[in-house]
Amino acid sequence: MYLAEIPIGRSGQDFTNPIFDSHWIEALGLIVLATTLAGDTWGLGKWWGRKVGDGILR
Repeated sequence: MYLAEIPIGRSGQDFTNPIFDSHWIEALGLIVLATTLAGDTWGLGKWWGRKVGDGILR
């Protein structure tokens, strides 16, 4: 999240970095969690997998 504010504002002005916008960082984190099946470890992923199988809803 700190990369979104680089360069740090000078003399009372706030600047944001459009390349490292906080939305990109959050989206990357969600993609990593989804592709590594983090729900099987930290959530209800195993239970949900038994309910819907390995389809698109997994």
